[in-house]
Parts: sequence; structure tokens; C-alpha cells
Amino acid sequence: MKIEPLLITNVNWTAFQKLSIDVLGVNPTRPLDDAGIDLKDEAAFARALSFDCAKLDPRSMKHTYAGFVIEGNKKLLATLSQTDLNIFVKCGEWESMMIIATGSVYSWLSNMKIYPEISYFWEEVSIHLNRAGFKI
Repeated sequence: MKIEPLLITNVNWTAFQKLSIDVLGVNPTRPLDDAGIDLKDEAAFARALSFDCAKLDPRSMKHTYAGFVIEGNKKLLATLSQTDLNIFVKCGEWESMMIIATGSVYSWLSNMKIYPEISYFWEEVSIHLNRAGFKI
């Protein structure tokens, strides 16, 4: 099995900052700046929504999406198909298949607890999410 990151939410920081300042009088990126977190950090948006850069609010992770491209098999596909993740499949020769799975970071984390039978897969997802700044 191979798994590689495919996508993560791309934020329009200018629009988010402008509306937040106009409506709330608060710059949502100020806590990020104070914590030294770059806006290019994949977890920056979820942290900005949390208004606490040290701890991610699980609700903020519902607004950040991640996707992976996976070389998988029928067993993995059968389990992933039961989750609330979005699944796209292209079958290759023999038993191989390319699976694209996307969903909110919240969904990825929730499904790890619900479907432990593919823990080997969740471990790889966790590694990638940790590298992206989502401390799991």
C-alpha cells in the first residue's frame, strides 16, 4: 500500500482577513503571527478558526479538507466505502487500484476511531496530517 497527500484546503486569506476585520474587528491571522505560524502551513486555517494556535478546536477541523491518493486493495476500499469520506476509484491490473479519498480533517480523525480494522492505513494518514501541522 502506498499513500501520498493529494490536497489540503487552500484559503483566500485576503477575503477571510478583510471580512473578519470588517465584521468582528479582529484580524484572524494575528494569533498565527504571534505564534510564528506561516499562512502556508496547512493547519493555519484551522488554527485561525480556533483563535488558539496552541490547541486545535475539533470543530475548526470540519472546515479544513484533506485528500490522499492511495494504491490500495479491495479490503481497504470496502472499509473506506463505509466511511463518510468521498471516494473515487480507478482499477488497475490484477488486484491493484488507485483510490482517491477526500474529506474534512475532522472526518479523517473520527473515522480512525470508528474503523480500527485498517489501523495500518490510519497510521500513514496520521503521519501525513502531523506533517501538515495537525498534531494528532
